Amino acid sequence: MNTFVHAESALCNEDHAHLRTANIAAIWTNVEFEDGLLPVAGMAEIVRVNGKPWPRAERTDHLCLLHGNVPQARIWIYAPYAAQCDDAQFCALVEHELYHLAHKKDKNSEPMFDEESRPVLTSRAHDVGEFIGVVERYGVGAVHPNVRKMVDAAKSKPLLTSDSVRAACGNCRAAKA
Repeated sequence: MNTFVHAESALCNEDHAHLRTANIAAIWTNVEFEDGLLPVAGMAEIVRVNGKPWPRAERTDHLCLLHGNVPQARIWIYAPYAAQCDDAQFCALVEHELYHLAHKKDKNSEPMFDEESRPVLTSRAHDVGEFIGVVERYGVGAVHPNVRKMVDAAKSKPLLTSDSVRAACGNCRAAKA
């Protein structure tokens, strides 16, 4: 939140502005996880506490013990992967997970808020959900329009330089300390 979400952050990304009043927790894990035969380095989840009263109470208690409260969402980070990342890779991982946390909209496309005036969060899918082989065989024009946007973004220079990431990243400042 202090690196990417809050307006005064050195690496603030306005794409995450809807998260400024959200309650998001981070959780580290050393448990390997594969999804679709691919290793998972991070995961964003919308926290749900539902079900019958006793299991719901147990889940609430567990979350409060871990985080001090029941967060709206959590971002899981696979620590062994993060440990070998350079600063830009780690920042990209965290922002990737933040992008999965979208502001839910009602039937009139208006942003929804909960009883505490926090955004109601929902999961957002990847912008580009396509296989390289399909693009290689059929070209960028034959697939989802966001693939073209991804190709254009890949061809342009990054918005953030390595120096700006290094200057703002708590990960590398801690390593120097």
